[in-house]
Amino acid sequence: MGQGRNLQHTTTGQEGEVGATPEHPSPDPAPLVEALLSTGPERRAAAGALQDLIRGQVTRTLHRHRSSDLVDDLVNNVLLKILNAPDTFRGKHWGYLRVVIINEVRTFLRKNARQLLTEDAVYAPQEAPELADPIEVAQRWILLDRAHAAAVATRRPQDRAALESSWPQLKALVEGRTDIQTLVEQEVAANAATTPPVRLDPKKVQNRLYQAQKRCRDALTRSLDAIEAEGQWAPEDLALARQQLVALLRVAPTSPPTT
Repeated sequence: MGQGRNLQHTTTGQEGEVGATPEHPSPDPAPLVEALLSTGPERRAAAGALQDLIRGQVTRTLHRHRSSDLVDDLVNNVLLKILNAPDTFRGKHWGYLRVVIINEVRTFLRKNARQLLTEDAVYAPQEAPELADPIEVAQRWILLDRAHAAAVATRRPQDRAALESSWPQLKALVEGRTDIQTLVEQEVAANAATTPPVRLDPKKVQNRLYQAQKRCRDALTRSLDAIEAEGQWAPEDLALARQQLVALLRVAPTSPPTT
């Protein structure tokens, strides 16, 4: 395996222990990548630390398919990706590297006609989007903001207002900063304070908000599909954006409750 083989070393502890959990925030691979790419004395230690991080994710993703030789090969493949394309990995958070690792495992399984992993198997409960490391979540929101802006840009000027107003509401709902009842009360109160006052039916306001938010989620989905079809983003960025969209779909209802 050439340069990647030279980076191999014996790991300590149980396989699968390394990585993010709700109790332990995601590691920051950026300084390790910089050290790995340097010629200083810290390079060897950085290679070992990166290998531990990669090995932990590989073993979690492989599940029952894992063997020591296979894990070693996949770890080396990822390390070689970093060495061969350093600018791609500089300054990236753990979520980005994790997606690269998962894609590497999937590619291997697909080429070897193994049973493909489902989304539920790949993303363990502790790695669910809403429980991810805050730095990774922030990056996911940045990506979804870009997808939302692209969706707005495709609309006629007169049709953009609803899509723009629904987006901050959806983000606030996902992050637990508000709820649908509060949004309804705010809109009703704002219209009642106008001159002349406008009396709105709260049930109709609620239904309109739900429908507007559903259209916003659908627009985000179509926007990400278009971005993927046109090859505008790296696969890792697309995967992170879609993970955050999953969190958004989990939290926000698709239709108003019946009363």
